[in-house]
Amino acid sequence: MNIPSVEEQAALWGERLAAAGIPPDGLMSHSQVGARMVPGDDDSSRLGGAPRMPAGWSWPAWHGRPLQYLAEIDLDGLARVLSEDQRHGLPAGGALHLFADALGEGWGFDPEHAGSFAAFLVADRVEVQRFETPSDVRDPDGYELELELPERPVELVPELVLPDCFSDETRSLAGPDQFDSYWDVRDDVLDEIFHRAPRHRVCGLPDIMQNPMELECQLASEGVYVGGPTGYQTPRAHELAPGAKDW
Repeated sequence: MNIPSVEEQAALWGERLAAAGIPPDGLMSHSQVGARMVPGDDDSSRLGGAPRMPAGWSWPAWHGRPLQYLAEIDLDGLARVLSEDQRHGLPAGGALHLFADALGEGWGFDPEHAGSFAAFLVADRVEVQRFETPSDVRDPDGYELELELPERPVELVPELVLPDCFSDETRSLAGPDQFDSYWDVRDDVLDEIFHRAPRHRVCGLPDIMQNPMELECQLASEGVYVGGPTGYQTPRAHELAPGAKDW
């Protein structure tokens, strides 16, 4: 897949934002470079399938059911795309494996959701084997869950990621009358650059659902329930809030 360089992506963003009446400099000053996943031929990085892990590894579970395997990211390949500063602490070799609850019940606002997601780092040059996906797994109503997702090899390519529409940066830099315009520009530019490939990404900036997650992560990880406004208003929440910037 022919993907424009980061410099070409920046030029396109600047052109489209200006055409929509949105000053580009402010938003682009908060951009980061991430690694976008696009369809590929090499299965070093892939979505779905079954995990390739060292002997003796145990499949993670939550609430008595195995987590669903989501992805393997080749960290050698990631290092070829992103600099050390852009990799958010990920090493330059080995593989990152991601799992999550198949029913999507671990939303993250409740400390009890800990364990509904799992990440494993496998060091470079460690011998691995493919583990069979657990079968006969059932949901609380007794229906069988098909845990193994179709395997999709992906290629990692650089992406200039601008702040999401719901980010604090966007809210401070784009007025309410520009929100819909920015939303449309984001969709159009990303579809054009990545040929409508699904929006899977490593590092860079997140696509946000409703509100930024950092404060919620900080509080829930410290045992504060934030499934409603009350949790955010406690003295302990105010004490912990400055740590949200570290997420």
